[in-house]
Amino acid sequence: MSENEVQQNTTNEVSDLRRDGTPSVPSVAFRMTADFVVEITTAAEFLQRPDSSPEERRLLLTILTTPEALNRVCRLAIVDDLARDNASLFEDQFSGAHNEEILAAVMPYLSSEDKEFWTELQQRDVAVNPLTETFCEFKTALRRVIVQDVMSGETIPLRRDANRRHRKAGLQ
Repeated sequence: MSENEVQQNTTNEVSDLRRDGTPSVPSVAFRMTADFVVEITTAAEFLQRPDSSPEERRLLLTILTTPEALNRVCRLAIVDDLARDNASLFEDQFSGAHNEEILAAVMPYLSSEDKEFWTELQQRDVAVNPLTETFCEFKTALRRVIVQDVMSGETIPLRRDANRRHRKAGLQ
């Protein structure tokens, strides 16, 4: 085989070269879709806790009774939980909710008195911020995950591994 034929065969085998001339690694694109539900099942208990201030109660009631505020806080709860996920797959992809973001999600729906209270509280250096405590009442649950091959549209069958959940919880 001539040098020209060897060059041609090599070029055909490595048809996709990077700019520096090295062969690129083949890849396949996938899309992951996840359905989440965010709930606050402890609202009644939270509102009746003796250590909850009137401002905390009004804040939670405002969130629960204002669809826009509820939606914004629930979005923050999902992102916050994804940021806390230990899987390296999501590493550095999400940033947890900060008090400023939580307050911004609710501020347009608060009374002027409550706006003033929460703004002043944010400016103080408090050991435990009641805004964070209220936000932590919202719990995120992953209901369904779909992984799909982008090119073929084929869905990869997934199964829930109960053993993995037990190991993660330290039950095995």
